[in-house]
Amino acid sequence: MAATTKTKAAERFANLQKRDQAVRHDIESAARQRSEKVAKLRELRLAKEAEDEEAKKKEAAEKAEKQAPKKARVRTASATADAD
Repeated sequence: MAATTKTKAAERFANLQKRDQAVRHDIESAARQRSEKVAKLRELRLAKEAEDEEAKKKEAAEKAEKQAPKKARVRTASATADAD
């Protein structure tokens, strides 16, 4: 009878270890998926920020180009003779 009790206890312990291992596997899997999701979102955010920065620089360059003073037109001698 003592041998049967030990065997039953060993079986229960083995079952508990299997369940524990399955739970650990699930936790690790969830953590891995979460970290992959975070990495993907970080990559997308950084790409968007770079794109926004490029658009901002382009917009600033266009604005500066519009605001740049235009060169005064210099009249040449032939142009003044034609005008008179």
